[in-house]
Amino acid sequence: MITIRQEQVKDYKDIAEVNAQAFTDQNFIGEVALVDALRRGSFFDPELSLVALCEDKVVGHALFYPQKSFINEIEIPSVLLGPISVLPEYQKKGIGKLLIEEGHRIAFEKGYKYSFLWGHDTYYPRFGYVTNMFGESIIKINLETIEEDTNLQFRQVETKDTPVLVKMWEKWFKTVDLAVQPSELLLDWISNYTNVRSRIIEKDNEIIGYIRYEKDHLENVKMFLSKDKESTDLILRYFKKELNASNVILPIYETEFAKEMFKEYDASFVNTTWGACMICILDKENDLVNTYVQEVISGIRKPGQVILSTNYEME
Repeated sequence: MITIRQEQVKDYKDIAEVNAQAFTDQNFIGEVALVDALRRGSFFDPELSLVALCEDKVVGHALFYPQKSFINEIEIPSVLLGPISVLPEYQKKGIGKLLIEEGHRIAFEKGYKYSFLWGHDTYYPRFGYVTNMFGESIIKINLETIEEDTNLQFRQVETKDTPVLVKMWEKWFKTVDLAVQPSELLLDWISNYTNVRSRIIEKDNEIIGYIRYEKDHLENVKMFLSKDKESTDLILRYFKKELNASNVILPIYETEFAKEMFKEYDASFVNTTWGACMICILDKENDLVNTYVQEVISGIRKPGQVILSTNYEME
């Protein structure tokens, strides 16, 4: 008989073992480190970290991580499902189904309106998940006509910086559907992954921007923020000098604010949706979530963008 309950401290090593065995086909078991990182996250709720037990043995685990997200600029409580894992010898016995359904029930009772995830588009829809609900949004900017400028200072992110960064984030992303807002904790702005760099950008000792990018590859930007139009111009000039490339791609959604920031440039926005990006409505009476899903399905609304927190940068 399988029972589902909230994780306990004594389960931590068993949960790590379940994730390790469930994902043994990977060269790096990112899920083990991911669970540990999420337990230290800003919004972690142990009541939403569930284990499946068979005769007191932990055979499965699912983590629903609370998120501060937005639809129509209104904050909508949501949860992100992942990771979820079951020991290989217990797979295909309905344990994943029990974990997901119990997680949905608890999350709904706690007031969360929807659950979202990246996953197999033939598996999760059986639990109410709708595919193609969000994806990647970028802007490609031609740098060829931009003047070079390197008179900027880059430094590590400090706790004192995070309130400023949250305000910048709101300018760029609060009007984006499904955008996941980082908190003011430093952990939400610096990466767990050694190959990712997070940097404050300053001009004359004033914060004008933030960038998170792949180490030694400034062209691979994971998050970009700037204070205003002048700051955006200065940072693009820096890109022109450092990249020695004809263009740069930034993870930016096409909002009115973003269009104003880049209106003088030869730039184009591209929105890509994936079947793996799914939503399950938990509160069937929530008009905002229901309308979003139906309008995306019908094609009259562009899918939103989710830039995950630094906790998920494991590979």
